[in-house]
Amino acid sequence: MRDNFVMVIGIVFLIIVAILIFVCLRDIKTSDRIQAGSIVALVLVTIYYAIQTHKLVEEGKKKRDVDFWERTINEFYGPLIEKLNDIRTALHKDPIDSDNMNALRDEARRLLWNKGYMTFKKTIKEFKNLEITIFQTEIDHDRKSYKRFYEEEEKVRIIIVKEWEELEDKIRSFYGVQELINEDLNK
Repeated sequence: MRDNFVMVIGIVFLIIVAILIFVCLRDIKTSDRIQAGSIVALVLVTIYYAIQTHKLVEEGKKKRDVDFWERTINEFYGPLIEKLNDIRTALHKDPIDSDNMNALRDEARRLLWNKGYMTFKKTIKEFKNLEITIFQTEIDHDRKSYKRFYEEEEKVRIIIVKEWEELEDKIRSFYGVQELINEDLNK
């Protein structure tokens, strides 16, 4: 809608400039007036296409961001939540299978090393604190260490879920889905 309006304004401007060229420049030959009008038209068309190209470039940047956010959810947040669930489940077993815990912790650590660039430094820091707590819980096996683990794990989980939801909102906004969801909620 806005693009059509801008195009109509441009055409009107071009017509006004053409009329001014033909009316104000009577001393100049007709061919020179046509050439001047053509140059003005060419400049306006070039400006229009430059603006359209800029819009395409910006849209491409936004699309790359959205693709990255989708990959972050699928390749980092989702698998990390699964690892946290697996670790939580493994800690409930009595006795704790140290080999399984080490494997789960290593998988989570590898995920963080390989995909840590997809999240914020605060998330990485909190996960490292959780990793220390997991190790301590595995050694201590007492209620206090379990409670500390659940508190640390809950902090990491809250951060991850919050970041995940923020990315989903940005993705919905890009695709225009958020407005549809808001309309459904308001009905």
